[in-house]
Amino acid sequence: MADAAIINLNEINEMISADLELHELKPLTKLAVGKPYTIKTFTITNTRFGKTILALLFDVSEGVTFKSFLPQRVLKAFTEDVVTSINMSQEKYTLTYLGQSKPSVASIKPSYWSKLVHLLLLLLPISPYLLNQINMSNTSSNWLGSEELDLMVDALSVQLYYLANEERLTGVLEEDEEVHCPHAECSEYCISKMENYLLGGNLCRQYLFGVLNLEEFCQAMVNADLKKYLFEISNYLPGSVRNKFGLYETSDYGSDGSDGEGQS
Repeated sequence: MADAAIINLNEINEMISADLELHELKPLTKLAVGKPYTIKTFTITNTRFGKTILALLFDVSEGVTFKSFLPQRVLKAFTEDVVTSINMSQEKYTLTYLGQSKPSVASIKPSYWSKLVHLLLLLLPISPYLLNQINMSNTSSNWLGSEELDLMVDALSVQLYYLANEERLTGVLEEDEEVHCPHAECSEYCISKMENYLLGGNLCRQYLFGVLNLEEFCQAMVNADLKKYLFEISNYLPGSVRNKFGLYETSDYGSDGSDGEGQS
């Protein structure tokens, strides 16, 4: 592994502010068909709890555009007290705590869940084959725009953030807030839910690029037990689609128990 190139927290925040508009998908629509891109992954360790969280980044055209599955506020909340070093390799960056407390070792031994999620994240980006199938003219004709899909991806990302820390979770709204997972088999349960949330993010991108039509997208979300996130954008859907999938306006995301078990 290459030696760590040390960067300070201000530089991290500057990168996040300038280049990583993490909560927006819109710049992805500017991808040219067949344009090369590189997948990079951040593995962030918060030593207060000894937990890690993963963020997927797209490096398009030699670093011009970066994207992440996690919204900016979630990533920022997790890294507020984490000054980092960065280990650079061809496919991923590893961020390691270098704050006032004793720094953790640069070589992180990921747990079972993080290995699994890392694998899932590597499967999440659009493949070169898929990029070649993208017809940008279809994007403009889609009923939903990238701003509406941002709302859904943002919600999916927050769910992923909470689940990624297994039994003890770091709160997003309050710095010292702790949330405890109520499930006895937390790791197994959370891994299963992570798969669904990652799939949901992928489905949003497939719809945005015209790979799925509106009904196919909604059906895939329902099949992945992610129907409650469709309610967040139901006002943007045509009446025929709302009727077909039972997406009626309601305070509890539907009367069929589709609000799931995750945190909102």
